[in-house]
Amino acid sequence: MTFRQEGDALREAQDDATIVTLREQEEIGLDLLTDGEQRREGFIFHMARTWDGIDLVNQAPKEIYRRRHQARVVPRITGRIARRAPATVEDVRFAKAHTARPIKMALAGPMTVIDSALNEAYKDEAELALDVAAAVNAELLDLQAAGCDMFQLDEPAMTRYHEKVFDYVSRSSSRAATTIRQSSSPIATSFSCSAALIPATRRCLRSTASSARSRARSSILIRRASCLRPIAA
Repeated sequence: MTFRQEGDALREAQDDATIVTLREQEEIGLDLLTDGEQRREGFIFHMARTWDGIDLVNQAPKEIYRRRHQARVVPRITGRIARRAPATVEDVRFAKAHTARPIKMALAGPMTVIDSALNEAYKDEAELALDVAAAVNAELLDLQAAGCDMFQLDEPAMTRYHEKVFDYVSRSSSRAATTIRQSSSPIATSFSCSAALIPATRRCLRSTASSARSRARSSILIRRASCLRPIAA
């Protein structure tokens, strides 16, 4: 998605759309609100605008996309991933200034970022996942400091790469959750589940939650968004 407006006109439109979204959620009685992601061109790379090591402008075709041979032009991983500054903190501050109800913010998880980009820099995908997780963690910590009440890590890629769930996702998810205070900002991991993957994924995420609690007093809640037919590995 791209925006037709620019500058002050775009910011005003995004502000207005966010307020409308908050009011609609309040009117239907939701207890936990979002800003509607009105400022995001996409749900994955909005936070990556402030990362080193990723090129969001000069994109390139990725031949295997979503574990299918369907080439898609995607951002490129060109160097070591490192976060320079917050990307979504002002989003949550604006939302909280316009509602008295708790606010949840969603960020893409490490596996989904990797699945949606062309890796030209890392030989070890697990290492890339941990660096992405560190960048996500830094964003979560700043969001928590800004008063965000709950986080959601979107990891739909977990349903496509079953073997990677056990290879490195537990480690990368734990890294993303490190030092997040459980009492103030719990973390929900959202994914659309293959029926065949649900038991294995639950075991992996329980392990992740246990590890994170022991080091970071973090909470990971498992939400089964939908149930699809089994996906071939």
